[in-house]
This record gives sequence, structure tokens and C-alpha cells, in this order.
Amino acid sequence: MTQEKTYYCDTVGCEEKYLVLAACPYDAAKQFAGDLSTDDRSYTWTVGVHFNGELCASHDITIHPSLPAGVDGDTVWRQKSVVGSRHGGVIVVDIAYCGILRVTDTGANRSYDGSRVTTITYMDSELSEEAQAVVDSDSLEELAETLNRAENSICGPDGACKSLMDIGIDVTGLRVFGGPAPVDTAEIYSWDDHGILISVNGNWCVKDR
Repeated sequence: MTQEKTYYCDTVGCEEKYLVLAACPYDAAKQFAGDLSTDDRSYTWTVGVHFNGELCASHDITIHPSLPAGVDGDTVWRQKSVVGSRHGGVIVVDIAYCGILRVTDTGANRSYDGSRVTTITYMDSELSEEAQAVVDSDSLEELAETLNRAENSICGPDGACKSLMDIGIDVTGLRVFGGPAPVDTAEIYSWDDHGILISVNGNWCVKDR
């Protein structure tokens, strides 16, 4: 068993500094950076680790924000936009089915030394009324009814129609309601234990499996 030691940690750009009990300098740096970080965005800290009064290691530690409610490791993200950032790199905006946005900036600058780091930020997205209704659907049948209402809402009196994507509904990422996935999911948008959701000429319906 590795014996823990007491390290003294500090970082450039922050007045916080204190003693950390850890198994190695890297673990001490991670613990120190984690205590400094907030939950709203990721940040990279350069942590100096001292032992017996001497600098023994320096580590760049990136702490990412906690996942927001409704998002987990299995969440499917759809790319919404990619733009160049003002410091170089790119800003990638992804959206989850629940409407949460994930903003990844590969060209963020640290305020104290100007070095480039990658940050991740999560934020709520303004969903259209129709898209929110899709998210809130509790069954396959309700989802089909909601999608049919959305289809009816996207055509104006002049006959011009928008797409479901135009009002924030991505039918390639609809939730499923249990049961094994069909062997062939082509043209099948969702399912549960007993049925599958399909679209026929813009009409959403549930068919038996």
C-alpha cells in the first residue's frame, strides 16, 4: 500500500495554496485543482507541488464541470455549429436530446499567462414548444401524437413548409422507451417492448413489433 505524504501545492494566477495529503505529486495536484474549480465550466490549472520545501513536480490539470441533470455518459450529442474562436482554435456547440448545450472551446486563453487551453461549458437551450413536447413525451404513442402535431405546425397558410429540424426536433435522436433494439433499425425512429415508431409520408404511427 502506498504511503500518503503531505505536499504543499500552489498555482500561478490564484492566491490559494495549502497542504494536501496524497500518494504522489500528481494526485496532490489533481486534488488541489479540483478544490479550486467550479461546476460551471472546465479549467486547466498549472499546479506546483512542493515536498520538504522544494518544488518536486509541476502538472497541468484540467477539471471538467459536473454533468447537468438529464445528461450522462450515454447521452448522444448532435453537432449544432462550429465556428472559429477569437483566440484561434474552434468553438464547437453540441446539443443533446434533452436540449442541453455543450460548448467546447479549443482556443480559450488563460487570463494570467495567455496560454491556450480547451474548456467545456454546459448550458440550457431554448427549445421550441414543439421540441419541448417531444422531450416530455412519456410513451411511444404520445411521442407519435406529438410529432404529428409538430408536422401540422410547420406548414404556413401559403403552403410553404419548414422541416422538423427547423423547430429543433432531431428525429434521428429520439428517445426509446425500453425493449431490445430491432434487428434492422432502418426507417425506425423509436421503439418500446411492443411497438416501433415509423413515419409514412409525414404521418407518424406506431406499429406492432
